[in-house]
Amino acid sequence: YHAILDGLHKRLAANGQNFATVDDDRLTKLLAEQIEEHTAQDAFIAKFVARSDHSAFILANAAEILADCVLEIARMARAGSFQPVLSEVGYGRPRDAQENLGAFELPLPDGRVLSLSGKIDRLDVAEVEGRRIALVFDYKRTEAGTRFSWSHFYHGLNVQLPLYLLALSDVPGGKVDGVAGAFCFPIEHTPAGAALEGLAQKADTFRRKAKGFFNGEYYQHLDHEAQSGWSRFYS
Repeated sequence: YHAILDGLHKRLAANGQNFATVDDDRLTKLLAEQIEEHTAQDAFIAKFVARSDHSAFILANAAEILADCVLEIARMARAGSFQPVLSEVGYGRPRDAQENLGAFELPLPDGRVLSLSGKIDRLDVAEVEGRRIALVFDYKRTEAGTRFSWSHFYHGLNVQLPLYLLALSDVPGGKVDGVAGAFCFPIEHTPAGAALEGLAQKADTFRRKAKGFFNGEYYQHLDHEAQSGWSRFYS
């Protein structure tokens, strides 16, 4: 999933577009091209698909999940001011990141310095009063993986999103002037049950709500239609 989403982001960027600016038909077409290209170039996936009809079905199902997922990513991006700018962007010294935000070092009480390296799945940016404000997205396979626990954060058991914000807090070169927040976004969605008469209403429901934390000053830049702090896209 991550490789396809990263490739699709870069394919869009090469054409001067992103998830917010491309129309749905073109987005779906570019996704199909990206999946076909990745399948042909990845020897493991190519062999897996050729192994049996069941293997081919698994890949086709994954492609359908991604097709639904990218349309919801686009819908979310169009709802606010933040535009996808970077994908799989590194900080510190990651081995295979094409773009890097720079060093990420934390001073320790004994005088030593802790150097951290990693990659952020997607970085969106909005111009807010002349400042470049960043928003972090971390892709998770399932909705269960998107849950953020404040108690786990307090006890140091869940620090991934906060570390991303720290990595962005001192980015050189004016790439980022501030950070709005960080969210986990589920790629897969498990359908909930519904009565037959309620299916039409369910069809317009946004199914992949991003979960995380953010600075409330920017809530209307996340979702222009957000009212009283509630958004259909963010939690």
